[in-house]
Amino acid sequence: TLIEELGKYADTITVSATTAVGTTLQGLKDGTEADADVTAAITQSQDDIQQGYLTATGNTLKLAKKNESGAAVTETATLTLSKGGLTISKPISVVIYPAADQMAALIDTIATSYVGKSDEWVVFDMAAYAQLAGKTATTQEAAKQNYLNLTINALAQNSALAADRAKGELILGTLGVDTKALTPYGGQTYNNAAKLQAMSMNVSYYTAPWILLADEQGNVSLTAAQVQQLVKLLTDSQAANGLCQGAYWGKSYDDIDTTGTALAALARFAKATEDPYGVKTEAGDFITKALAGLAKAQGENGSFGNVNTDAMVITGLAAYGINPKEFKKNGSSLADALSLYVNSGQNGFTSAYADGTAGEKAQALATEQGFRALVVLEKMNSGVASYNIYTGKTGAAAESPKPNPDQDKKPGSAPGEGETGDRPST
Repeated sequence: TLIEELGKYADTITVSATTAVGTTLQGLKDGTEADADVTAAITQSQDDIQQGYLTATGNTLKLAKKNESGAAVTETATLTLSKGGLTISKPISVVIYPAADQMAALIDTIATSYVGKSDEWVVFDMAAYAQLAGKTATTQEAAKQNYLNLTINALAQNSALAADRAKGELILGTLGVDTKALTPYGGQTYNNAAKLQAMSMNVSYYTAPWILLADEQGNVSLTAAQVQQLVKLLTDSQAANGLCQGAYWGKSYDDIDTTGTALAALARFAKATEDPYGVKTEAGDFITKALAGLAKAQGENGSFGNVNTDAMVITGLAAYGINPKEFKKNGSSLADALSLYVNSGQNGFTSAYADGTAGEKAQALATEQGFRALVVLEKMNSGVASYNIYTGKTGAAAESPKPNPDQDKKPGSAPGEGETGDRPST
């Protein structure tokens, strides 16, 4: 009986920023009810008391003070269940999340560090950041031009992959560049959107959502057959647990990152009232299963295990119209979970891969994708019904999922070759 009862309690208790000081902490999992005949106690030993965020009085644990730092703080405690003279115990973690204004400060800190950087997704993120209320990125002009030089020259080559062209559509579109009129250094003007549309859609399942998102920018004009093929790639990759499945060295794994991106890519088909591509049902079924799978895979602390995956799911949920702060496991939200990965300097995010050059790149990618998620969260907190950071679209679903090209975009040119640099991947 005690072992079964112990299974009702989470290994991690989280304390949100809105929890009042003096609140008694409970460890029951969602959907469970404590046995009235079993006595539960959460206590701390002297070794557990680290930073004074909790107080153990009698057999209860209470919040002693708010987390005013810029990152989540983890304390430890012991859960003990007793009945009929028998006891059983297990260690638990107590995560105290920081106040929302602390994470709001982090977004500005990262943005300041990105001024002048021309890494492709950094340029994209900064353009999205500049569209938030009260934010600017006017000092990014030189960095944007360097990105244009590199990208426009690269996409002029016939060797460019579908993934490269799709990524170009997204980033150039966000910068206000018309991808139908790109002029490379010393070359002829070309149409990247048309080049992408003319390519084979027999791509990997993890490339499929990026092409669908590129089409949503407005210039690519995929045919119904192409959209159907790309959607099929995603539905075929979806396992019984609702998550996309990848393969590595002959072994399958849950690809939660791509599952999140697929939500963003399929939202317009599932939400629209019209179905000109013939994929509304398939897109809706995928999303329904994916949301159930993500809810099950979410950790007790609200996270999926790393900031990169959390960020991709955050962008997908927001595009579909679900605020990540409402996507919870045992009261722990995905939005709060980002603070688990704030680095020690509180000027970025951290990755488990911390050694050598590969570690440096992993840290840079963690910060970039975490920053992307912070932009999405701030936009959602402004009151919009949904927000697709890849297309800039907000609000309710349209009647038709067919995109409307933005007529205000301007031709892009590369007057120089550009300076190379590290580029975070998707």
